[in-house]
Amino acid sequence: MDYYTILGMVVVALIALIGICLTMYSQVKKSTLESKEPIYKLDNTITQLTEEIRHMREFDQNRDKRIEKHGREIDSLKNTVTEGLQDHEIKLLDHENRIKNIEKGK
Repeated sequence: MDYYTILGMVVVALIALIGICLTMYSQVKKSTLESKEPIYKLDNTITQLTEEIRHMREFDQNRDKRIEKHGREIDSLKNTVTEGLQDHEIKLLDHENRIKNIEKGK
């Protein structure tokens, strides 16, 4: 074999090796990007859920404050009604006693 034939085979072999290496590199790069894509989506979803939970927590705090305020108002009204009923019950008993006394007197 002469020199040019050996040089041609070496060049062809180098081109083939470089082609194989580039193909493998592009496949590895593509597969790693594809494998990272679900992780990026999951990360975005987790971030959105975290924001939603934070928003829900703020809304819950506002709602809890309103419920507490309404609870105090209800308790106040209940106490007023209960005290009013006791007064009415006392007046009713007093009236019943008067009626009994009047009926006994006749």
